Amino acid sequence: MGILRSRRFWISVIVAVVGIELVWFLGANWALGSEWVTAKINNKPEKIQVQWDEARTVIPGILHLEGLSIRGQSRKQQWYVELTGGRVHMSLLALATKTFKTYSFDGSGLDFRLRKRQLPDDTPLKSAEFAPEIPGLSVDEPPFPPKQPKKKKKKPWKIVLHDVHIDEFEQLWILAIRLAAQGSIDADMSIELSGGALEMKRVRMDLTDAELAVMGNSVMQEMQLGIDARMEPFLPKEVKGLDILKSLTGSVNLSGRSKGAALINSLLANIEAVEVGSSGGQIDSSIQIEKGVLAPGTEMTFGADGGWVDMMDWRATGELAVRSEVEEAGEGVSTQVAVTLSNVAVAAREGGEPLLAGADLELQAGAGGLDISGGVDGLASSLEAISLDLTGAHVADITRFPIPAVDDFTLDSGEVLVETHAVLTRENGGEATIDVHGEGIDASYGEVAIKGDLSLDLNVATDDVRDRRFDFTDSGLKIDMVTIEDGKKTDTNWYFHLDMTEGWLHLKDPGEIYCSAEIKMKDTRPLIAILGQQKAIFNKLKGILDFKDLEAGADLEVAANRLEIENFDIDSEGLKLKANLQVQDKKARGILYTKFHGIPFGLDMRGEKNDIRLRKPLQWYEDQTVPWAGPPSTPQALASGDAGK
Repeated sequence: MGILRSRRFWISVIVAVVGIELVWFLGANWALGSEWVTAKINNKPEKIQVQWDEARTVIPGILHLEGLSIRGQSRKQQWYVELTGGRVHMSLLALATKTFKTYSFDGSGLDFRLRKRQLPDDTPLKSAEFAPEIPGLSVDEPPFPPKQPKKKKKKPWKIVLHDVHIDEFEQLWILAIRLAAQGSIDADMSIELSGGALEMKRVRMDLTDAELAVMGNSVMQEMQLGIDARMEPFLPKEVKGLDILKSLTGSVNLSGRSKGAALINSLLANIEAVEVGSSGGQIDSSIQIEKGVLAPGTEMTFGADGGWVDMMDWRATGELAVRSEVEEAGEGVSTQVAVTLSNVAVAAREGGEPLLAGADLELQAGAGGLDISGGVDGLASSLEAISLDLTGAHVADITRFPIPAVDDFTLDSGEVLVETHAVLTRENGGEATIDVHGEGIDASYGEVAIKGDLSLDLNVATDDVRDRRFDFTDSGLKIDMVTIEDGKKTDTNWYFHLDMTEGWLHLKDPGEIYCSAEIKMKDTRPLIAILGQQKAIFNKLKGILDFKDLEAGADLEVAANRLEIENFDIDSEGLKLKANLQVQDKKARGILYTKFHGIPFGLDMRGEKNDIRLRKPLQWYEDQTVPWAGPPSTPQALASGDAGK
């Protein structure tokens, strides 16, 4: 009797299981192929639409899908997911609580796309042409109608995906950033629909042969990418742009071919005077992220045979290497980026022969914690300062060395070395030291030949490098071991020392320079020889005007093919000299007073003829005015009083 009851029990169980399986097989497969069911699922296709090419099930809770696609849009975004196939093991009981929950999900051929909607009142999107296509939706879909108030708020659906594994990765296209690759993804995630929270407890990506494109331009190829991260819960409808990265914590390992310098150029976004670039090189990086901020342990190296650093109107090219590190620093973190160029040539950005060659250039940027969720602006705002060092540079062709234009003055030959150290801030202010040392320089002014050694030490400061106005107060120029020939006489060991107590330079075309200086020079014979080419009176009076071992003060200005010597004042034993002179268009004019060994006289060169003043020449000189006399007004960019400190 017991055996009979046991048999009946198991027969009943088997019949029930077979019945359930039969009902599931028939009912579920009918539902998966029913247009009525798909219409129910897609009752609001403007918000979400689910489609599949083929679906089948044999075991309750396990579905096999082919050609699965899900498309949706919110008030601000549109997205699309496509899989070539997948196997879903889902919880049937969870459906009763409006939860789609999987125990496992095995898929292949992932294609994910996301873009912003272009609503009527929004500013046109700059990157719209580089955003992905969303099948069945235009970017300017009409806005959703206003929501009608509901008496009772329905419980939203929740999607919980456990043990997701996807092979044959195809692409991830978000806004203007597209990642195409081969590989796999593993994840655990959950999202509550109707504006609820999204959480990714785990996401792992192992991709090979990847290519990354930004704004339609390929920035990385042959890439190996490994990601192991998680995302804290956040509300997608409240997140704007890259703010989503504030929820991201994990590690990224990346290597491949890249144009490089993306990180440092993001740092330098507010410093328009400097930009780094490369035609392509190898990048290797290990990146640690803590809630959207680069964390200690982050390292990146990049090397390329050909690279460049653009500085204002100049481009330095050479062998490029970039290294960046994030380290602990006190209570926070410190980010250091170093860019080096070796075997450097410096030329104009628009092209042409190099001005400087054989140099080494090092660019260093220092910042605090880099918040990648802030995008370019966020990285740039973290910048503390950058420094630039150019060492071992020699002038490739001295005849092309940029000097303020003065007619008939040329540099003919010589060896000139240039070294520079500069510090810039993100506000584009900064300071620099520039050392120019030349030996055996041949120059000429008209028929006067000049040969000697040059030493120029510039201390430069600016409030805004983009304005191209620079303060070089407390700088100096020394010209030594000079030989001067004017066709009649040769002098050797002439010297000229210029200490600039105040000065500024405006790099425009043509350039402009002003300085208030103290001068020491062996004698005035070179000036007499130069001025004597235009005014014969200087040759006639050179015996009187040829002074030795001079110490003087003057205001000098060179601008637009014009040389001005203002407030020139010498007061020494046996000699007093005052002058205001201008040389322009090959003509010299001005006024001069001198007293040599007790013999005073004045010289007026402002008219068609030169007049010598012998009656009270000092009083005459002091009563005269010249239209160019007096220092020019200080440029507004340097008027704050802080420049040059």
